[in-house]
Amino acid sequence: MSQVKRIDLDEFDEKIKPGFVEVSTSALGGKVVACSDDFFASRDNLIKPTPSVSMKGQFGPNGALYDGWESRRHNPNYDWVIIRLAPALSSLYYVDVDTSHFNGNESPYSSVFALRLDPSELASGTDVKLSPKDPRWEEIMPVTELGPDSRHIFQLDQKASSGTWSALMVRMIPDGGMARFRAYGIPIPPAPLVSLPDPSVEPINLLDPLLGARIVTCSDKQFSPPGNLLLPGRGTDMSDGWETRRSQIGRGKYGKGGPLEGKERKEWVIARLAGTGVVKYVDVDTAFHPGNYPTACAVEATLSEENMPPESAVWTTIVAKKPLGPHRQHFFDVERNVPIDQVFSHVRLSTYPDGGLKRLRIYGHPIAPSPSPKTATLPADLTIPALPLTVESFKPFGDVIQGYSFKSSAPKGTDVTVANQGTAFKFHRLAKVEETYPAGMLKRGGLGIGLIRVCPIMIRDMVFASPSRCLSGERLRSLVPLGFRPEELTDSVRHACTTQAFIPMGKGVSPGTEPLPAGGAYIVVAALNGKDDKPDLDTVRAFLVTPAQGVSYHPGIWHHFMLTVDAPMDYACVEAQVGEPGLLLDCEYIAPISPYCHVQVPPHSFEPAAAPPSALAPEHTHAHESEPHAGHMHPHGHTHSAFETISHLLPSLPSSVEATVETLAHPTHAHSHAPVVPHPITPESFAPFGNIIRAYTDEDARPATMIVQGSLKTGKSEKYNRLAHILESYPHDSGAVTSISVYRATKKVGLERGRVFDIRLMERHPYTTQAFIPMGKAEWSGKGEDALAPGGTFLVVVAKNGHDDRPDPQTLKAFIMESATGLSYAAGTWHHPVLVLDSTLDLACVETQVATGVLESDPRDCELLQWEGAEGKDLAYHLTEHLRLNGVYWGLTALCIMDRQDALDREAMIAYVLECWDDEAGTFGAHPGHDGHILATLSGIQILVIQDALHRANIDRIVNSPRHPGAALIISVLLSLVNPDGSVSGDGFGESDTRFSYIFLQSLTLLGRMEALDALYEGRGRELVLGNIRGSMNFDGGFGTEPGAESHGGQVWVCVAALALLDRLDLVDRDLTGAWLSERQLPNGGLNGRPEKLEDVCYSWWDLAGMSIIGRLEWINRDKLIDFILGAQDLEGGGIADRPGDWVDVFHTVFGLAVR
Repeated sequence: MSQVKRIDLDEFDEKIKPGFVEVSTSALGGKVVACSDDFFASRDNLIKPTPSVSMKGQFGPNGALYDGWESRRHNPNYDWVIIRLAPALSSLYYVDVDTSHFNGNESPYSSVFALRLDPSELASGTDVKLSPKDPRWEEIMPVTELGPDSRHIFQLDQKASSGTWSALMVRMIPDGGMARFRAYGIPIPPAPLVSLPDPSVEPINLLDPLLGARIVTCSDKQFSPPGNLLLPGRGTDMSDGWETRRSQIGRGKYGKGGPLEGKERKEWVIARLAGTGVVKYVDVDTAFHPGNYPTACAVEATLSEENMPPESAVWTTIVAKKPLGPHRQHFFDVERNVPIDQVFSHVRLSTYPDGGLKRLRIYGHPIAPSPSPKTATLPADLTIPALPLTVESFKPFGDVIQGYSFKSSAPKGTDVTVANQGTAFKFHRLAKVEETYPAGMLKRGGLGIGLIRVCPIMIRDMVFASPSRCLSGERLRSLVPLGFRPEELTDSVRHACTTQAFIPMGKGVSPGTEPLPAGGAYIVVAALNGKDDKPDLDTVRAFLVTPAQGVSYHPGIWHHFMLTVDAPMDYACVEAQVGEPGLLLDCEYIAPISPYCHVQVPPHSFEPAAAPPSALAPEHTHAHESEPHAGHMHPHGHTHSAFETISHLLPSLPSSVEATVETLAHPTHAHSHAPVVPHPITPESFAPFGNIIRAYTDEDARPATMIVQGSLKTGKSEKYNRLAHILESYPHDSGAVTSISVYRATKKVGLERGRVFDIRLMERHPYTTQAFIPMGKAEWSGKGEDALAPGGTFLVVVAKNGHDDRPDPQTLKAFIMESATGLSYAAGTWHHPVLVLDSTLDLACVETQVATGVLESDPRDCELLQWEGAEGKDLAYHLTEHLRLNGVYWGLTALCIMDRQDALDREAMIAYVLECWDDEAGTFGAHPGHDGHILATLSGIQILVIQDALHRANIDRIVNSPRHPGAALIISVLLSLVNPDGSVSGDGFGESDTRFSYIFLQSLTLLGRMEALDALYEGRGRELVLGNIRGSMNFDGGFGTEPGAESHGGQVWVCVAALALLDRLDLVDRDLTGAWLSERQLPNGGLNGRPEKLEDVCYSWWDLAGMSIIGRLEWINRDKLIDFILGAQDLEGGGIADRPGDWVDVFHTVFGLAVR
């Protein structure tokens, strides 16, 4: 029997492990495919990437819980587990057999066998069933003694390292427990090519650990290891990236006397590629690092036969220092001075000055190094990839115009505010609209919005010609399809005195036009101006862009005409023009000539998201049902209000053709006037209020004054100039800026087909036109923002200004606008804020404003009239609708703390709560008409309990609905939210979270029905819920949203509160949890929710509430906390903000008062 060599832990971790890949880990795709027995602890724990944690004192249905694999006792032979390795084939060098936390029940001995799958099994792409009796198993580690509660590193023999293996069988002899098993080897890389492949061959990720790539070393790994950079996918949170410590100026290694004193602050990591290869482009991903991403990065590469390149290695810059943004992938082309066939083996990523990244990928082709050295020469023909468009990569050329799924994903410096009464997020000033024509040259109205329709080109390859001198002077290389005759090549252009923005539009059907085919994308090619006033070939870049993204070129940027692929598209074009033929300041054309630069267009499919059921068009059975209806606007009886109400009745779904809902404001007046019928918007009908932005393919329907360039009959594009002027009349010293923002607008709650909807708001912009352009919807899967659901019908409600400087009811109009049409409101036109009828929509907004979105709005930008009810403001409207019932509870609680509960009308509040009941869900919604949710349900119950009115809710009420047939009490609905693993969901469709576990338990407690939990899941309900909460406890004493999630102060409070409700605080290590909570207090006295975050009044309450429950409240500095909260109070308004200097709100006010 051969012997294995034991390796010292420190030597292995520091010197050996960086040279190998952990080929068994589930993080890379390793799987446990078979097991003899895992009665006490799951087999799947064995290959988790994280270290095993102690679960001492925790018990499940089968006994004590362990973070590992544990079998039953009294096995006479051995237990076994079979692991399918992550790579298809790999050599094996070391194993780490870890018995951490198993002491007295550890496996006494272990042995390891390996097996290689047949080529047919590897090619099948399916899971192959493996048996411990398979004759192909070969022993690579003989029976070896293990010890308790420790890691054991063994070096395998030559059979393991020289062979290629697909699976492992690990034996526990005779039985017991094992925390982790890790196998280290080198996956078999792809065979290197002998020369560069055809440009049509798609590059691969040369930094794929499944092909043998690995991290060699790094400068810092304070918070997470650099090996995470190579993991597949984009992860689910910040935990599996690479994050360094903060390298603050003048401290640590950059401090006085430190090794890097006076040098630029940066961190770095060196990785070895899967063999050698040429690099085509780089992907640097900052996913889930919205506030701690590096500001910039750079990538270098070298060629070395050593695992760690020597200090004498020559590093070539393949990506010069480039800016980074939050929570997105950044795609960088290789620098032009790098020879296209230069081969590398290692890369070095530098981040400035520090921070966290999620992934690093290096795309290229595996190539064997040439024996002769390469020189930095630029080939006559150059191929560049068309990469996904990001704000940072396009920054040298202009701005990107798009919406974002998260506020934190917006480019740094972009102000994001809640808009339109909580129905939209506004991403302010994504692109400025500027012109620098000589004074007096550009006439008023010269800045405007046009539209260009572009038909798709046939893509096989693209070429970008180099500059040369022609008869008409200096000319530019241009981008064209291969195979076109030279005289057919289109020109490239620059606009010396104006920005020029192109915004892809939606594909709804506009009146008088034919619908465009679905799909489409476009190619952007741009270059900086060189020292010789010609395009700089070193800076030329190409991007493949989705219809959900627009671009705005800076003045003077060379770029190609619009190049659309796959399907025709309409683009709104925002630019300034004098309009004199041949004026170079307007547009300078440059014709192409060889040699060429090829643009490689990668495989792509820009599919929109699936349509939700609510976005499906209704089926109309009668002609009169095909159009929605709107009510009249009435002059208000009081001189201080502009109007009473506007109502519109949308077409009914077949199930509710005749259904209507009374207006909330004035039921007695709701139907006293004939309704206004919204019509499809047309240029003629909207002319009194502004302009329409759409295509005019029918020549007979074009206005006589319209300027059209090109023709779809003879070319690829047709441009309609100045469909809408951009005008503003602000005072010169106002600081107003014309820009393009994006509203991500959601469907307006209550705006339903078959229901009357009250219009309570109208606004106008006295000094500026305001244009809204519906943007396209699509995504490049895995390479950008997710696509929004199809749809985007827009309801437009407008009125002229009346003699009393208020909306004139006689001029009220309502229109239906589809996503292929944009509009521009004339300055001073009264209109309702954005009203989206079906699904979420991104609207590019072109306007001039003084406010930036940072502080309060400027009254000159927008004048808003709001009707709020005859009795004054409703409490329900103080917060956005999705939190209104919670807001009522917060406000009531604050008043109770101040002994001013009588300040609000008790009966009105109770009536409002009861209106929030959702019969369909069997719970309370956040606002009348909202779907039920457990969060709103607790607030509703709490309000009724405080107001001594719980009996009026009739909690035993029977709810007859499709989702809850028969006798479905609120109790049974709450119980239905408990999942089989003990987690609790917020509703029947959403996520689970320990917050909801607390809310569920608190609701049952207030309703006096906690005993109902004991009957759930055959009497195991309490045990399951308790186990899930307990499993969310982390080694640091904190709790997360679910087992394995990061600790957070808010989660600590809900979890310890839930355990208190279950009378199981004995499970909490009070000193450990108290220490974690007390560490949240910062020098200014406030507490944060987790490390490295800002202090906040609400976090301070959550942390203190948790400490109060476990009896460790004295562990914080009380006086400093009081000073912090008092500093957050607005001494004039009386409210409390999240921290000193910020705006106050009800939410932080109640938590600030509660800290007392």
